[in-house]
Amino acid sequence: MGLPVKTKWSDSLNLAWIEEKNHSVASRESVVNLYSRLLSAREVVIVPSSLAHLVSWQLVPLPDYCVEPPSIDELEHQRNALLKGQRVLARPMCSDSPFSAILQQRLFILQRIFYAISTRC
Repeated sequence: MGLPVKTKWSDSLNLAWIEEKNHSVASRESVVNLYSRLLSAREVVIVPSSLAHLVSWQLVPLPDYCVEPPSIDELEHQRNALLKGQRVLARPMCSDSPFSAILQQRLFILQRIFYAISTRC
């Protein structure tokens, strides 16, 4: 998920991206520098987003307490609903982590390099 961004590759910068060393994408410092280069050239623009994804999940109704034990199907349905709720809540938290941000930046850099290579060759 990460930050919503819009990409617009500039063909005039293709040669500079083709000449970029492939091992520079491996280190965190180089990724930050290359990503800031994308931002300063306005090839990647961060788009403002809403917080709708934080409240888009629905509450899982708890089962009523009764004397008879629930059936296997009811237990499985309840378990699946709880797991889905956890996944929906965890997605924004994991996508906002520093590790995820670096991976997203690395992905944009690789996309830019591959675009430059594909248009020049």
